[in-house]
Amino acid sequence: MVGMSPVTMIKEPEAAALYTMHTLEVSLRIGDAFVLCDAGGGTVDLITYEVVKLEPFLELKELVPGTGRPPSLMGYI
Repeated sequence: MVGMSPVTMIKEPEAAALYTMHTLEVSLRIGDAFVLCDAGGGTVDLITYEVVKLEPFLELKELVPGTGRPPSLMGYI
């Protein structure tokens, strides 16, 4: 792709977190933690992140690894 390098691939919930923080201008500090709810398309993802690094780029660590199970297997549907 012309003019779009380098490209970094990230998980969908992480992209949603980055977009939300950017558009809402959320101020974060290293060590802060937050829960992201990404609902839609037949799935609901609840992800807990910790802020690891702010510069030169935001780095997040997933605090509780996801199970990847559909809601129907978890008894929600």
